[in-house]
Amino acid sequence: MIITIYSTNPLLADILHKNPQTDEGLYAKPLKSGIVVGHVASANEYEVLFQDKGHSYTDDSSNQLDFQSHCNPLIVLNISTELFSHLLKEKTAYEAQEITWLNGLTRERQIQCPAR
Repeated sequence: MIITIYSTNPLLADILHKNPQTDEGLYAKPLKSGIVVGHVASANEYEVLFQDKGHSYTDDSSNQLDFQSHCNPLIVLNISTELFSHLLKEKTAYEAQEITWLNGLTRERQIQCPAR
């Protein structure tokens, strides 16, 4: 499934909190038995791709066509939650969220780089 977000606002990436300079603007996260990848395509466009490696959104794993894994509305909901849930949180709750892979560091206690 491919989702493209267009805007006439040239600050779309800033609004979505996606930095085009970070890893070429790519954001990848696991989702069920697949992967969702977000990409800052331009200042006015953000692209999202979901590649399902299994039958994440169907109960019948024997169905070779697996139509449900390609058109299920839950996919859009789960993609939105995975990539954009931080936009719906209050700023204080988002900043207090623990970053587990940085040994418990929170956004409030990020390491400050010295000025150059």
